Amino acid sequence: MSLIMILLVGGISIYLSTLFREPLLEKVGKRNLYMKLERANWYRNPWLSGGFLFLVNATLFLLTIAILFFLLDLMIPYFHFIIMFLAVLASIYSWSILNRAWNGTKIHRFVMGLVGSSFYIFLTGVFVYWYVTLEPQFPGDDTFMAALGLMIAIIVTTVAAITCLIFTGFRRN
Repeated sequence: MSLIMILLVGGISIYLSTLFREPLLEKVGKRNLYMKLERANWYRNPWLSGGFLFLVNATLFLLTIAILFFLLDLMIPYFHFIIMFLAVLASIYSWSILNRAWNGTKIHRFVMGLVGSSFYIFLTGVFVYWYVTLEPQFPGDDTFMAALGLMIAIIVTTVAAITCLIFTGFRRN
């Protein structure tokens, strides 16, 4: 499968998940975490709930990176795509729970989503900085693959930030 096809399928999947986010939000139901967050006083503060969303995003991202790093030696073809797909599903599910548990004004919901998705905005900035300052490590070193990887990382983190903001920062209808 080519890289363009993978990016296209990923983009279409994210578009469809945001298009049909209402049925996804209805599937969440009354879960244990949902009920605890809905009753918690600190979760009504948009900055604290946004910080919690930030920590959830960071935990899911770092957990995915750790799993991919430790499974690197297995060398199973396309296994990393399955891990990344499961990470996306876990993120969308957690964003749905956090969206359903929120009670407050529209502007506070947007603040919560913006603070929470700032993790991915920060990562995008880091990857852009690495891309701009990319230099060969030795004379004759080809930096094409490193630049390509950084461009993909920029695309992925930007899409994650936008999707997180859409799922958590805007009220369900």
